[in-house]
Amino acid sequence: MKKSLIALAALAATGAFAQSSVTMYGVADLGVTNASGSVNSITKITSGNINSSRLGFKGTEDLGSGMSAKFVFEGDVQPQTGTGSVSGAPAANASGNNTTVVGTSGGFTFNRQATVAVAGGFGEVRLGRDYSPTFYIDAVYDPFGVNGVGTNAIFGNGNGNSINHLRVSNSVSYFLPGNLGGFSGQLMMGTNNAASNATNPNDGKYTGGNVGYANGPVSAHVGTSTYKLVAAGDVTTTSFGASYDLGMVKLSGELSSDKFGAAALNQKIDGSLIGLTAPMGSGVLRASYVSRKITKDGVTATNSFDQASIGYVYNLSPRTALYATYSNISNKGLSAVAVGGTTTAAGTSSSGTDIGVRHSF
Repeated sequence: MKKSLIALAALAATGAFAQSSVTMYGVADLGVTNASGSVNSITKITSGNINSSRLGFKGTEDLGSGMSAKFVFEGDVQPQTGTGSVSGAPAANASGNNTTVVGTSGGFTFNRQATVAVAGGFGEVRLGRDYSPTFYIDAVYDPFGVNGVGTNAIFGNGNGNSINHLRVSNSVSYFLPGNLGGFSGQLMMGTNNAASNATNPNDGKYTGGNVGYANGPVSAHVGTSTYKLVAAGDVTTTSFGASYDLGMVKLSGELSSDKFGAAALNQKIDGSLIGLTAPMGSGVLRASYVSRKITKDGVTATNSFDQASIGYVYNLSPRTALYATYSNISNKGLSAVAVGGTTTAAGTSSSGTDIGVRHSF
């Protein structure tokens, strides 16, 4: 159960809070992953196989006249070791607009989200480290919620240069109000905190947005972003997702594309996903089929894969669930994508399973 801490007394230095509340929440997800590729295999205790393990705090203050102030501080945790998470990829440029990288000690940080916002009838303005507009589409339309061995391998498109595919630091976002009959939208800008006379003053800047509609059984969103990156050419990401809930089964799909500039030989990464979720007994059956293809100037060899995943989540209670997932990736040509932290040679297959338990509070 989420535990709320109500501010009942005034702080002498700041005065009284008006209808303020702070909530602590979290997820503990632990399981056993067994995976193999043509080069090696592994069996290990893993975290975040159906929901990322986390610890967070969020709060709101009623400002009156329909306005409120909000904050969220949320960080990764690794219950199998009792540490924070080594998260994200090293910066591909000198800017600060990148995913947070924690040292090898795995100290706890608020690397998942750290934002403050003001909301009202006009919508919401949010500042800090937040999820990118295109990630929203990945998370909503992937039946596995981009977690565990079933994560669709087009997520982030497997390319370390596109490191803002998930989160953006130093960002400012505007969200449309939630009373528009199912329509929604987000605009985001991320600065690189660089001086105007820097060698590459635009390196690391981010702009993106999405628009969507969700009402009844129908949902659809489209998003795009541009990440300024001198080392690999500007990265433009475009994602489209849609779903339809038939009651007995919910069908979903996504198309995703990353395009790089001349510095990366105009590399293009195209991916597609078809998925479904279906209530079954006290749980949910999940399945997806994913394809990805990479092309670039001067490379004629095939570089693609197909991925098939299936899993079941059995709900012991509204907060606790058991789960099992299986995924297989079949690589073609130069592609050597593997699951579960294993390694496989180009043109070979990799497969893995997750079995575990998740508890939320």
